Amino acid sequence: MTLLTLAQTNRLIDPALAQAREHDLISMAGTIFDILAI
Repeated sequence: MTLLTLAQTNRLIDPALAQAREHDLISMAGTIFDILAI
């Protein structure tokens, strides 16, 4: 399951909540990429 798929699923369930979760996922992914880049 990709981050995009999760975001789309959440958006269908609850737009406001999905928006917040999407930002959390992007932040998490950014942190993971930062760790991998080191």
